[in-house]
Amino acid sequence: MASLMAITAPFPTRPLTSNTPPWSKPKPTDRLSRENGQMGQQSNVGAAGCALVVGLLGSLTRTSPKQRCTAQLIMTRQKQRSRTLQILKDFLGFGVLLGSFQAAWHILPVFLDIKIAADPSLPMLTETSLPVAKTAIFAGWLAGSVCLRHAMKIYSKEEIMIASASGLLLVALATVTLPHVTGGSFVAFTLVRFVYGLLMNIATVQIVLLQMRMPEKRRNQAVACKQIGYSLVSILVAYGCGGPTFGLDWRLEALLWYALAPLLGLFVCFPNWWATLRSLPSIAREKARASSQVSEAHARVEMTPVMRRHEVALATCFLACGCAFFGLSYSASQLSPNVYRSSILLNCADILGFLAAMSADVFGRKRVQGGCFLVAAICLLLCSAGMPGSTLVMSFAVIGRLCLDVSFCTILVAMADTFPESAHERVLPTFAIATRVGSLIAPFLGTLPAAISCSIFSMLCFAATGATMMLPEQKIRMSPKGAALNSSLPNFKSLLVPFGGFSEASDQKARVATTRPGRSIPRMASSNLVSASPAARLRNYLASKVPELGLAELHFQDPPKE
Repeated sequence: MASLMAITAPFPTRPLTSNTPPWSKPKPTDRLSRENGQMGQQSNVGAAGCALVVGLLGSLTRTSPKQRCTAQLIMTRQKQRSRTLQILKDFLGFGVLLGSFQAAWHILPVFLDIKIAADPSLPMLTETSLPVAKTAIFAGWLAGSVCLRHAMKIYSKEEIMIASASGLLLVALATVTLPHVTGGSFVAFTLVRFVYGLLMNIATVQIVLLQMRMPEKRRNQAVACKQIGYSLVSILVAYGCGGPTFGLDWRLEALLWYALAPLLGLFVCFPNWWATLRSLPSIAREKARASSQVSEAHARVEMTPVMRRHEVALATCFLACGCAFFGLSYSASQLSPNVYRSSILLNCADILGFLAAMSADVFGRKRVQGGCFLVAAICLLLCSAGMPGSTLVMSFAVIGRLCLDVSFCTILVAMADTFPESAHERVLPTFAIATRVGSLIAPFLGTLPAAISCSIFSMLCFAATGATMMLPEQKIRMSPKGAALNSSLPNFKSLLVPFGGFSEASDQKARVATTRPGRSIPRMASSNLVSASPAARLRNYLASKVPELGLAELHFQDPPKE
């Protein structure tokens, strides 16, 4: 401390004498400057001491680089683990419980109506009247496809999913209780079946939500796994209804297959589904106050001519898949006298086809989809020329069904990958209507001879092959290093614009102007505009980059040619 005071102490001053020159005499400001210098030295020493104390404390609490890397690695692994768990949860909810178990809603009426017709307490629901009620499912399915576009203008996909799943739970409850409450009324049961089909359009929204929740590189695999689960659930329902649950009352059987999966799916996908369901009326009232003209104008802006062509092309693919896929199921009795063997072979082909759909990640979606449609068309054409029941006909039918399974998966992926999310309001109902129209005419075509029905299926697949060629190719996914390198490279075309180059917009305008008859590019009349010379553009570009020199308002032009 004594040494510190010695350092900061003021220097001694010489005594004044009579011989001291005037310029050496002290001034009033000298004392103030000396005091300020002393205070500055003291503050510097204090600051140095504080910095020393802070540095010592920081060295005691500082983590080593190895410890920091370990902590970051642990956090990264935790984030990856939570992301993987979320993906598995979404696939379980959207892909399995609300996706694959839709097979029970599709196939169970075939087995359930047998027990309902044999119930003595329901005299009006007989083997003659129940097929009409079953037709109401397809009518409601088509009506729901038409209403889906209006519903998507009001509600989001998640809200439609919650409303549809909750409605299916009510339909399951009504199917069990309403026939006995109404004394087996045929009209009431048909109305329940119509609402049943109306809510089955959950499939279109579900497949899009599943792909939106999955990573982009896993979408095709998720759809393929969902379709495999659909086939397995179909086999499980058929086995259960003919075996373990055959002796159960049809009401318990309906509740088991109808209500359990949607209820679990709501809790897995939407933990707050009840609050969302209660808010749906208020959401509808708020959307009703908005102008419908704004939403229509917004839809017109979103749908470009290229997107409309893609919409028509993909709708053709959905029509072909809906008709040929379900048509082969209804034509099982026409392909072979043994209808059970035909159904088993077609269901086994579904599982193999959905597994083969994963090849689209390797060879490209457009190439795989077009090739499978073409092979299916050729196989179905050969089926129409063969003898029903022969090994050749059944072999080509199984191969054609397998190719249709692959194409069905690829068009489901293209539905979410080709169009932006803002256009889903327009395109999803179109695809649902196309699929329902194909599935509606499929039962009628299934009653025709295989020579006629398979020829129609073949023509639709040929049309779908041509429509696939109009669709965009699957995007090439860059590696992280390639994407980083691509983003770091400059856009050389945009850099050449100030120096006489052409941008894409100006180049396109120039082509349009030169191709139109009687039209030419207007000349630049004002002298303040930039000349067409690249040298003049370079000078103007450099002048615009140095506004502090006052050159931003200068526009150079080439000297007049003599």
